[in-house]
Amino acid sequence: MDMEIKNNMIISYIKNIQDIFEKNGFHVQENKINEMIYKYKDSPKEYEVIKREIDIFAKNRLEELIKRRGEGKFRQNFNYHTHTYRSGHSAFVSDKEMLMAAKKEGIKMLGFSEHIPFPELILPDESKRMLLTETDGYIKSINSLKKNYSDMKILVGFEAEYDFMKEEFLFKMRDKVDYMILGQHFVIDGLEKVNPATPEFPLIYADTVCKGIESGLFDIVAHPDFFMRYRNRLKTENEKEQFEKNAIIASKKICEKARDMGIPLEINLSQIESSKIQEDGNYSYPHPLFWKEASKLDELILIRGIDAHRPSEFIKAGFAEELILDIETMVKDKIIYYGYDPVLARINNPKLQKTYNINKEKIIPFETNIIECLMKKTKESIGLSSSKSSIAINKALDSSIEKCIINANKRKLEINEKIDRIMNLEELDLDVESLMLERMREAKYNVSMVLENQVKMIKKMKKIGLGINKNDIIIKRTPMDPDIEKIRVHKKKYGLGFVSTLLISILTIIAGIMIIAIIRYFYTVN
Repeated sequence: MDMEIKNNMIISYIKNIQDIFEKNGFHVQENKINEMIYKYKDSPKEYEVIKREIDIFAKNRLEELIKRRGEGKFRQNFNYHTHTYRSGHSAFVSDKEMLMAAKKEGIKMLGFSEHIPFPELILPDESKRMLLTETDGYIKSINSLKKNYSDMKILVGFEAEYDFMKEEFLFKMRDKVDYMILGQHFVIDGLEKVNPATPEFPLIYADTVCKGIESGLFDIVAHPDFFMRYRNRLKTENEKEQFEKNAIIASKKICEKARDMGIPLEINLSQIESSKIQEDGNYSYPHPLFWKEASKLDELILIRGIDAHRPSEFIKAGFAEELILDIETMVKDKIIYYGYDPVLARINNPKLQKTYNINKEKIIPFETNIIECLMKKTKESIGLSSSKSSIAINKALDSSIEKCIINANKRKLEINEKIDRIMNLEELDLDVESLMLERMREAKYNVSMVLENQVKMIKKMKKIGLGINKNDIIIKRTPMDPDIEKIRVHKKKYGLGFVSTLLISILTIIAGIMIIAIIRYFYTVN
């Protein structure tokens, strides 16, 4: 990077930090700013390294100043965005330790909302979410806390992304817990993730979030302004400008949909804790652009979410809250600070209940959606004009099985590497090490389980695929049908079904004529 460009970026970033201090009521003397600029100007360090050092310094200094001012207590007696070690990127502490940290900070109502696992046909991601086989143990653990700490309101839930293809799985999982929050971290189109680094992404994101709200599955929308974190990935100023224009439209759309459905939006505090500041001087989220739109809507419900991944984040939640006073001031008339209960809110929200029940009756099995999607992709890749298309489909699906095996083996190697790293860590608590190793072994088992399911599904596809090519058969999806083999198969007009019926009719007529002829013969002879 050119030194002059780097110096200008450093100066701009330090000025952004100064703005954040000023927003929170702390005046920064100009000579202090000049000292910091002098320290990093013409530095041989990489820009990202300098930026990280500034972030750490600013974060520590702000916390120190807030403590001196006598503030920093989290002004909310509930939190429904709490994770456990099962997310794979949280502290390896017990569920009880997370609970006790929340209780110490005055939280009376605590909801655990672990990242929902992937369905049984998708390889697990143990570093970002719970494993499918951990689900029952997770629910059992939180339910046991309910019995042992009756002085608190304790709920068990999931944080999940919405994907219409996975609706059957999401409804099934929703029925296992008390509540579910919509935490859209990515958008899926078919089987692929949508590229978020485009000016159009805010609109795509908002469309998915709104469909998630309309499903009736969710009780809270977590970090609804999550899409703002991708603004910095755009290369040109024109792209960033278009991104922001679309972001305003997207923000309004999400806020209106949440208001209409009567579920709250969450002001998420996690990015403040990690000091992720963008070029415009704001945190990735919560971002003022979004909450300015929220401030314009009456009857919109807002809460704050700690998004706790470690016990210390309950302690620091108050400090994080102080750093976004400008946003809270914008929407303070809409924030609920005490006693919000998502279970009770759902009971008192007939529209949400009705929507949930209606959509639950229309869901399509996840396997059915996957098969249709893969079959379409396979047909497009090989084309069906060839007279040997059935053979081509067979080969393509065999290739898919090989890819599944390769991907599964790759994941197992990655997990083995993690196991080696854990075993080589020094000064690691034996109980923690045991828990981490157990989880990695469980991840390997999940990989094997998913691979088995994938191969079984593709073998079913091979049967359907050959039928499509030989007999011109089309597939019709059957709602609420758990078994792909029960999918109704219909032939197009003039298919084999018509021919079979015609042949049977002709044979019946011929048989009738022969019987009449035989009777007449015997009658004549006699």
